[in-house]
Amino acid sequence: YIDKPLGSTLGETIAIFRLAEKYGTKTFPSSSTRFAKQNQDLRNGVYGDVKGADIFSPHHPEPTHPDFGYYGIHGVEGLFTVMGTGCQEVSRIHSSEGDICVGVWEDGRLGTFRAITTGPNIYGGTAITSKKKAVPAGNYDGYKPLVKAILNFYETGNLPVSPEETIEIFTFMKASNMSLKQGGKPVKMSAALKAGEKDADKILKALEKAEQAASK
Repeated sequence: YIDKPLGSTLGETIAIFRLAEKYGTKTFPSSSTRFAKQNQDLRNGVYGDVKGADIFSPHHPEPTHPDFGYYGIHGVEGLFTVMGTGCQEVSRIHSSEGDICVGVWEDGRLGTFRAITTGPNIYGGTAITSKKKAVPAGNYDGYKPLVKAILNFYETGNLPVSPEETIEIFTFMKASNMSLKQGGKPVKMSAALKAGEKDADKILKALEKAEQAASK
């Protein structure tokens, strides 16, 4: 288990997963928001199909991490926990008070993440579902549910979060940054992923050179 975030960038995240696969090592990161009971109930269909979700969390930028990677990831992971994977496009609105990122999923569903820069440190949101219409989502239940998931992973070897979903979460954050630089224009997740994969190639190539130099 690697505490959030897995890497400070999408490129680092992809590189870590490639190395984990190379050496036969299972690993996963996760925000504690993922394992909050309500978020797990939504993911598991207790309220029916999730038709869309609006999630918010604190956003405290850290210079060593691109934007949401350090703290906003809690809300982004909450969004993907209830919505699942399949985001195709991201656009972002920014102000001094915070940010709103809108993701369009492949089936037309919309998921939003509100990053709270100033104001209270709160977690939450709403999911639109087929059974209960609107229900609370994105909440935080403390660290105990996450610790249970980590222990279960150690005991069984079963990953509670797939590498593919984690990579999509980091791709969403990178796409949001690309959208911000373009004045809020929608950015395809495929374009953000391609850029991240190029970064991962550079990281692994530099690592290989360093290992070769060290072995001489």
